[in-house]
Amino acid sequence: MHWAKEAAEAERLEKQMKLENDENNKSKNKDDLALAIQNRNRERAGQAENFFDSLIEKYAKKAEKPAKKKNSSAKKKKKT
Repeated sequence: MHWAKEAAEAERLEKQMKLENDENNKSKNKDDLALAIQNRNRERAGQAENFFDSLIEKYAKKAEKPAKKKNSSAKKKKKT
């Protein structure tokens, strides 16, 4: 009978340890997921930064060129 009590206690402790391990694994999985999401957000931020830098590089060159001057007073008036 003493063995039956020990076996029951061992089974109870084993179940308790499994539950604790499962809870630890779940929290670890949540942490892993959060870390993966944060890393992906950092990657996207970097991609957006590169995208905007490439746009600035592409279109800033066009903006730096002086625009053609339009002088309305320079037009010659036709004499009739």
